[in-house]
Amino acid sequence: MEYERIKLAATKRFLAQLGKMQDPAVKKAMNHFIEEFPNNIRLNTWDLKQYTGIKDENFHFARISIGYRVVLYPPFKGDNTWYLIWVTHKPEVYNWVKNKKIIWNDKVHAMQEYGVSLIKKEKKQEDGQKPKIKGFMGTTREQLCEIGVPDEILEEVFNFHDRKDLSKIQQEIPNDVYENLSLLVQGQPIEKLIENVEAGKATEKGFEKEKQSANNRYYSIDLSTQNGSGLDDLAAWRIFLHPSQRELVEGDFKGSVRVTGGAG
Repeated sequence: MEYERIKLAATKRFLAQLGKMQDPAVKKAMNHFIEEFPNNIRLNTWDLKQYTGIKDENFHFARISIGYRVVLYPPFKGDNTWYLIWVTHKPEVYNWVKNKKIIWNDKVHAMQEYGVSLIKKEKKQEDGQKPKIKGFMGTTREQLCEIGVPDEILEEVFNFHDRKDLSKIQQEIPNDVYENLSLLVQGQPIEKLIENVEAGKATEKGFEKEKQSANNRYYSIDLSTQNGSGLDDLAAWRIFLHPSQRELVEGDFKGSVRVTGGAG
């Protein structure tokens, strides 16, 4: 694969994991990686490799120190942004990536991560058996797709029985999907959820615009512009906005706006 001059960006999960690290040497190494990796992706120091034999073979990993590796995801759709996904001890990297898959969901304009355990083989329809029209909380497959459920895990979600089923796999489904399904359980009409997702999609065409959609919980911050400084102070809550927050922050209002809710 030929690599051009690239950008680095981080997901919320990555920043949260990085914030838990106490070893200053590892943070220093991560700072160095973020500063230098975009300049020379082929540098032997990084030992950049692609995983094979797993469900999502787009995952890459690079060396930031003797004992630590960073998990990256390559650009979508010809974009030149590489995504920092996870950072952990070298022996733990494979066990993490083998159970994950990442996609760009065109239907909702969002980058999504989910567990491969939810991907089920399609069951063969028995003769005379009528397919289910209504599934989890009385929704149709089409409605679940419209609120962001990825195609590969649609049947699993469709066949949930109650909130207990949803709670069991909270860590295995995309964050945005879990939030929408939780609201559904709490009584929010599916039509309203679909309306909210549609409102959060980018209004302009092009992947760069879609990436900035309010639905994209993995909205990327270009850390390569930090020049390696200040990474220790980057807290996920400071740079990531919930779609409802982003709507207020970026909204163009004609007059005063009253915002209610708890602080923080």
